[in-house]
Amino acid sequence: MSAGGVEPSLQCKKTLKEFLEKNKNSKLFEIIGVNNKKEFELIKKLRKTENKTRVDNLSHYAKLGISRKRVLEGAWAIREILGDDTNIQLVNYTVTSKKEDKGFILRAYK
Repeated sequence: MSAGGVEPSLQCKKTLKEFLEKNKNSKLFEIIGVNNKKEFELIKKLRKTENKTRVDNLSHYAKLGISRKRVLEGAWAIREILGDDTNIQLVNYTVTSKKEDKGFILRAYK
């Protein structure tokens, strides 16, 4: 992802283009948002001073929001390469990376 954390970087776009070239005849593409644990360090600090339930809710919705934004940006990047008629499914769940990865996972179904 780019420095802002939601838009695909140039390297990501290059990798994405290579993947799409190999899988351009797929009937469906599925995009899953990926977060990492480091992104929400500030929210963890809030837990020490604020109501845990409220902070947990904030954390949950922050993760969903940033993940959703990454998925939407990924969909735009895919459509830019393959065209507007590309069949893309946006899932309603996220994945938390055990490493420091962030972005989205793209699956191609033939």
